[in-house]
Amino acid sequence: MKNLLTKLFPGLTSETIYFFLQGMFWALILMVAFFILITIIWLIVHKSHKVSGISLNTSHGSLFIAATAISDLIYSLDERFPDLEIIRVNLVRSGEEISIRVKVFYAAGGQSMLELTEAFQSKAMEMLKTSFGIDNISRIDLIVPKSKI
Repeated sequence: MKNLLTKLFPGLTSETIYFFLQGMFWALILMVAFFILITIIWLIVHKSHKVSGISLNTSHGSLFIAATAISDLIYSLDERFPDLEIIRVNLVRSGEEISIRVKVFYAAGGQSMLELTEAFQSKAMEMLKTSFGIDNISRIDLIVPKSKI
């Protein structure tokens, strides 16, 4: 090992190889610690904004509606919009606002995607209001990753 290091770094002597290796070891430890710290900071900053449900106040307590119940209601719209195939529904909080993100596949049919989006959003808001009494959803975002043509 000493011969290899002295060939790679001709300025090293047999007395300084130990200090060189000790410095390399501590540099490696500091790099690993730095990457762990950066990973922890990244995870804190990019934490999930998913919501487990919506709580509504009632006259004698509260009502908690789980995100799965809301997503099941949104999935039921799949039959009314044959040009859209719902893939995933997420309930997301951004600041004080709660929104719903719906990932859909678009099968190019008779209507344009803008018309379908407006009809889907208004029908979803109407169903949330009539079924659960939820009126604090600020927006419903449709995400189309790809279309089925």
